Formats: sequence, structure tokens, C-alpha cells
Amino acid sequence: MGVLLEERIRQFSVDKIEENLKSRRDLALYRIKLLEETEKKEDGELDRHDDGDHGGFSSFFVPVLRESVSNFVSLLETTAKNRHHNDNDIIILSEVIETKNILRLLTIYRRISELDPTLGEEIGMDGSHLLLSALMKIDINSITDDNNDNDNSEIINEANQDTIIEIQDLAGEIASYSKSFPLRSSSLLMRTDLISRLPLVFTICPIVPQFRKEEVDDCSDDDYDDDDDDGKVTILINQVTSRRQSAQKDVGFVMWPSAVVLARWIVSNPNEFRGKRILELGSGCGLAGLVAGKIIQPDYCKNNHDNNNNSNDNDNDNNETTGIESGIENYGCIILSDFNETVVKNIEGNLELNNLNEIGTAEGLDFYQQDTKGNGWTTINGVKRTDLFDIIIASDVICQPEDAFAAARSIAATLKEGGKAIMVSADSKHRFGVEKFEEACSTVGSLTISSKISVGDYFSISSTAAVDDDDDDMEKTSGFVQGMSLTMYTILKTRAI
Repeated sequence: MGVLLEERIRQFSVDKIEENLKSRRDLALYRIKLLEETEKKEDGELDRHDDGDHGGFSSFFVPVLRESVSNFVSLLETTAKNRHHNDNDIIILSEVIETKNILRLLTIYRRISELDPTLGEEIGMDGSHLLLSALMKIDINSITDDNNDNDNSEIINEANQDTIIEIQDLAGEIASYSKSFPLRSSSLLMRTDLISRLPLVFTICPIVPQFRKEEVDDCSDDDYDDDDDDGKVTILINQVTSRRQSAQKDVGFVMWPSAVVLARWIVSNPNEFRGKRILELGSGCGLAGLVAGKIIQPDYCKNNHDNNNNSNDNDNDNNETTGIESGIENYGCIILSDFNETVVKNIEGNLELNNLNEIGTAEGLDFYQQDTKGNGWTTINGVKRTDLFDIIIASDVICQPEDAFAAARSIAATLKEGGKAIMVSADSKHRFGVEKFEEACSTVGSLTISSKISVGDYFSISSTAAVDDDDDDMEKTSGFVQGMSLTMYTILKTRAI
């Protein structure tokens, strides 16, 4: 084991791990920060070396677990020797530090397996499955002896058996989370692999007028602060796959540029969403919908409402009453939808990853199943729904002319009379069929496009018309092209269908 790895393992805090096991989000952020910290310390790329040092969570956790297993096995060997030599100094396993340590680490490992199967797999590939196998193969009879003449031997042996069984049960439960057990130790897990398996981190900031740009704090994701008083939102996104979109059915598998633009507009206009029933059509990975969910969460609303009350902003245009201003009672709710069942399942995971399960749900909804003559909308499973929405959001949902008409029908079927839809799309140079959307809304009859604007200001956090060279969020998307033009449509439902 390398000297640097040994030093970092000594600094690796089991207490710190336990602090970050409250949710999938906490664990993901901890993994990201840990990888970033090791990169800063090493001054360069940390691909796996012969000593297994790739700088990821498992490169710290597995050596600690290995040492604990080794200590526990040595303890059992000592116990066996005492038995064979009729030593009166019998060890009670549950009372010694070696047992307490292994139970603590296995409990942590089980929680990790529950929260993050991907990390559980990484730990297994780094050699932990062999350690679990060793624990499960321990022969209890070689440790205990019910024929010992010591008066307390029967009680002690039974207690020791229970302790060993508890450890073996934990090891078996952890193993059950793996699709394949035991995984062989792999030398193919590189640092770049670890990064690709982590969630994407998007820090979405409000867009401000150019003349106020100097008043805004730096918008970075270094601290991953969810509820800053400046209104920025940090979202974690797991894509269905890291590969590029290869077919029409795969469009929801990766992130698209318009989702970032729409997310920035949403966080810049929170009062449009608070207290509202919101639907995201064609959510894909769900960035825009997750941002909308964050800004209607009680904690976010309260923090930013308090900040507005304490500011000296003399903006007279901010007098509308919202749920937050009427007693923090009605925050709203959101449904994120897509037609692909795999994508819907991924959305469910991203809702959990961002702690949005209570106010957000995922639903299967296919544009091509919606009928504007009906009363409401239809899920992908054929269930009729009559609950309509105050506001609908959508980004990059048109990839061919037929999509434009299907999207318009879906908006008409799901939106309340008097409701509003916001759709962002790349232009027809990059998205075939977008040029048909205005015609499609007109064909539906109940929809009116009230505005159609270029959204250059929402490309970058600096409010310039061009895309910043260092716009990291855009660079994380698929199909992003420097200088590409995006358009935002505001659609009103002027009458019932």
C-alpha cells in the first residue's frame, strides 16, 4: 500500500461516513467531495496504481474494512487457542473492540448498499466481497465448545455463537444487494470511471439584469449549498446512461441544453411556481422539474422569503401574493413525466436523490396518447386522470414535426383554463419540427402563444447574449453546440377544450 494512501486512510473518519448516510443525496455529495479533495492533494490524475489508489470512497473504505476483518479473525483464532488449552480467560466476543468495529463497519456497508447500489458495486470490485465471503465461511464450531468444564462456558459459548451469527447475517444481507456475488477484485476501476458513475451536479442560479450583475455573489457549486439566500439551487442528476442519444426512444437518457436554460428561468421566477400544481412534460433526466420542486419546498421558500423581507430592495413590481406570503401553507406539488418506462424509473431515483419525494412524483405520459376532446389526460398505463395543472414546463421535447402537434395536444389536455405553459427548445437547425409548434397550438384551438423570445440571457449566469466558454452546466449536456439558438415559448390556455 502506498504511503499517500496509508496517510489518507488514517484521516478517513468512520464518524464522517455515518454523518453522511442520512440520504442518497448526502452520500452522493460526500463521495463527490472526497474525490475532489484527493484530486487537489495529488496535483494530477489519480488513475489506479498497483496499490489500489484511485482516490474514490472504496479505496478508503475497503482497507479499513480489511483491517477490521483481519483483527476479528485473529481474535477468533485466539479464542480457539484458549479453548484448546483450557484457558480460563475466555473471551466474550460482544464485549471486545474488534467485534464492535466489525459490526459498525458492516452496518455502514449495509446502509451504503441500500442507498447507493453503484457505490456498493465499487466497494465489491475493490475486494470487499472476498472479505464478506471470509466472514460467512467462519466455522462456529471451531470457536465454541459446549463440552468445556468451565461453569460459565455454556452461557459464554451461546453468546459468542449469537455474535458470530449476527456478523455473518450482516455479511449475507450486504451480499444480497449485489446482482453478482462475489465480485472479483477488478483492476479496471479508474478514477475516470468513478467520476462517470457519480451524479452530475448542476448549480442553477437566478439570472439578473446586466446592470445588477456586480451585486450577485459568485455562483459556483463548490459548497453544494441547496438553500442559499441568493436563490441558487443545487441539483444532482443521474443519467440513464453516459452514452450519447442513439435513437428516438433514448432522448430521455441524457441531459439536454434546453433543460439547463429552463431551469435557470424557473429559479429566476419562483413566484410563478409557489403554491401551484406543476407538470413537466417529457422530463428526461428531470432537471427543470427538480429545480421547480426545490423552489416550492418549504425550507427553500422560507429561507428566500425571509431574505427578501430583510433586504432593502425597493422593487415595486414584487407585490403579488403567493403561498409563502399567506402563512407558508400552500407550497404546491409537481409531477415529472416521460413516455419511456426506464426514464420514469430514473426520474424516481432523481427525486429521491434530491429529497423531493414528498412533493414530487414520476408518471408515465405519452404525448401520442393524449386526446384534446377528452376530459383530462391519460397515463402510459391507460389510466384516465382529470387533475389538471396550473403551470406546465417542457424542454427539448420536439424532435420531429409530429412531436410538435403531439406536444400541443398534451399541453391542452393537461393544462387548466387560464393556466400557463413554458417550453424551451433549440431552433429547427438542431431540433427538427420545432418550426411547426406555433401551427400546432393554433390547430388545437384552446392554446395561444403569448410570447416567443430568444433566451440568450439564460444561456449563462453572466446574463450575456453569448454562451460563456466556462459554462460548465451546458458542457455537461448532450448535443450542446457553442452559439446554438434557443427559444422560449409562453403558451396560455384561453378556454376549456
